[in-house]
Amino acid sequence: MKNNAKNTVGDCLEEILKKEGQYIRFEGQGIVDGLKTQALKNSFYKIIGFEQGTNISCGGLKLLGYRSRNYSLLPIHCFKQSFEVITQKEYKTLKGI
Repeated sequence: MKNNAKNTVGDCLEEILKKEGQYIRFEGQGIVDGLKTQALKNSFYKIIGFEQGTNISCGGLKLLGYRSRNYSLLPIHCFKQSFEVITQKEYKTLKGI
C-alpha cells in the first residue's frame, strides 16, 4: 500500500490495524525521509497490533523489528508521519542489512 496522498499513521490507523502481520516503514520526523531511502528488511516493522494505555496519551502501535525478539511501541505522539505498507511476499524479496 503506497501512501501517495501523504496520509499519516494517525489518519489511517484503522486501515493499518487491518493489515496485521504485514510490514510497515515510516517517513520519520527528522532530516532524512525514510520512504525515499533504499527499502531494506531492517527499515520495515511487522505490524502486531495496538496497545491501549492507561490514558489517551499512552499506548501505541505494536511493531516487531527485523531480527528483534521483543516488540516496539510507536507512541501516539509519533503518528504524524507518512508510511508505506507491504505484504509478507514483498518483504521476502528485500535484502537484509
